Amino acid sequence: MKLNKTNKTDIFYTLFKIVPFILFLSIMFYCLILNYNEKNQYKIMQENLIEVPVLYPSTAPEKNNQCILLAMALFSIDKNKNSMQPVYDPSLNVRGLTSGMIFSPKKNIYIGDEAFENWGLLGSTLAHEVEIHGNQSFVEIEFINFLYHYVYEFKYNLLLHLINKSDVQYKNKKIGTIKAEKEAYKYELKSKNRFSLNAQNEKSLQYILENKLYENDI
Repeated sequence: MKLNKTNKTDIFYTLFKIVPFILFLSIMFYCLILNYNEKNQYKIMQENLIEVPVLYPSTAPEKNNQCILLAMALFSIDKNKNSMQPVYDPSLNVRGLTSGMIFSPKKNIYIGDEAFENWGLLGSTLAHEVEIHGNQSFVEIEFINFLYHYVYEFKYNLLLHLINKSDVQYKNKKIGTIKAEKEAYKYELKSKNRFSLNAQNEKSLQYILENKLYENDI
């Protein structure tokens, strides 16, 4: 069978479209494999840290970088080489935030006013951001978000076609982000004795874990 010029053009055009996608997936899988062993080793250390309770002052910490540094030392918060030193951000409307580029291991960590309610909550917030998000793979998180986005979009379009309705609402649940946050909140609750969290702090963390993570504004 001899391919004509049109068929050749179609083949090259198809390859041109799918090769970048395949290359993108290959890079992501490679990064995930590299991250796997490091995560397993770090989990062993996390289990040891959970068992170490810490006594701290009853007065609330001041809202500044010095108290963040003190809490890091007080609770032996383990910061890896890829995470920048956490800094206080008074404009932040949540306890903490970890940001970075998808293919870069470097992460910036910001701590907001809500984390300074007491020393235990500050330590727990730092553990959430530094020990969990600081060691999570943004490649893995975004890959899961990307994968589920297309799965849900496909289901939505299929449903829209079958029932022929224009009022069906498609919601892009960031499953990778939810998974990452669940790990961090579970770690905080598991470490409640390490940070001597009070009942209200524990209740608040439990509520977020069971309810707010599934909202679109996490």
